[in-house]
Amino acid sequence: MRELNLHVIPADMFTNNVELENLLLYANFLRDIPANLFSTNTKLRRVLIQSNNLKTLPNNMLNKSPNIEVLSIANNKFEVILPSFGIQHLENLNTLLVSDNPFQCGCDLVWFRNWLNSTDVSVDTAATFCSSGNPVMLFNPKELRCKFPIVMVVSLTVCGVVAVVALITAAVTNRWRIRYGIYMMKCRLKNKKYEEIRGDDDEFKYDAFLSHSSKDEDWILTVLHSTLENPPYNYKLCLDYRDFIIGETIADNIVDAVQKSRKTVFILTKSFIESEWCYFELEMVRQQMFDEHRDLAILIMKENLPTGDMPGLLKYLMRKGNYIEWSDNKHGQKLFWSKLDAALRSTKKNMV
Repeated sequence: MRELNLHVIPADMFTNNVELENLLLYANFLRDIPANLFSTNTKLRRVLIQSNNLKTLPNNMLNKSPNIEVLSIANNKFEVILPSFGIQHLENLNTLLVSDNPFQCGCDLVWFRNWLNSTDVSVDTAATFCSSGNPVMLFNPKELRCKFPIVMVVSLTVCGVVAVVALITAAVTNRWRIRYGIYMMKCRLKNKKYEEIRGDDDEFKYDAFLSHSSKDEDWILTVLHSTLENPPYNYKLCLDYRDFIIGETIADNIVDAVQKSRKTVFILTKSFIESEWCYFELEMVRQQMFDEHRDLAILIMKENLPTGDMPGLLKYLMRKGNYIEWSDNKHGQKLFWSKLDAALRSTKKNMV
């Protein structure tokens, strides 16, 4: 089938020729060889496919033909010969013709060049050149650093992934401190002074700021608000739904409420733990407690919550026992109001 101007060859062309020993497909225009072309031709001894337009061979195409003695792929368009071609597994191969191919003598050809040094097969190396014009046998793989870039890329990739994961973890863990720091930086850039809270009660507009989830507003309104602002307690509360200034940002209102209140009362519920703004209020109070060395936070445990769901500062305050449990029991409520009243009046110094 040589010199027949073949452009394509069917994959089953030689399926029934199980006794075929010599396959001559040279001097055609073949661009591809079907992967299973020789799958039934176990007795092949000579395969001549030179002078075509082949750039590669299918992986392990020659595995079913272990008796091949002569293989010619000369005068094609091969730039590399890869181990996937399978020539190293042809135990009876004694002649390999590869000349007149535009070999790219770089890292991809290293395997074939090393194979030439170790094989007993007769190869027409004297007539085989790199595309640059240098003989293939003068191509020295040891002068290349083929593995170094791979190792470097892998190392840099791993280090980059680790660094990104670490940054993301740190950002998630400290997201509220970061947001608070950014907010305070913006305030300083706008010349907004961070006002110090002094111990004199006359300096405060409110006795307490109630920090809570909007989903708990009904309980705040009907229980805490109605009780604490009326006799016998008569406290002045800062309530977001009443005292926040319309037109100001939520962050500005929170900062103002914390700074103008002698205490901040956190109402702990599942909704509170899931609320982002409540976390911001907690971080504001933490900063105030650190700056002023005063115990500003009062925790009301309205619902039983697993500590594993709480942020670090809440866990710390809970471990110190700085919380008051709400109860639906009448006697339990009497104890609740007594403890809350004492906490609101307390001027105990503390530092987070």
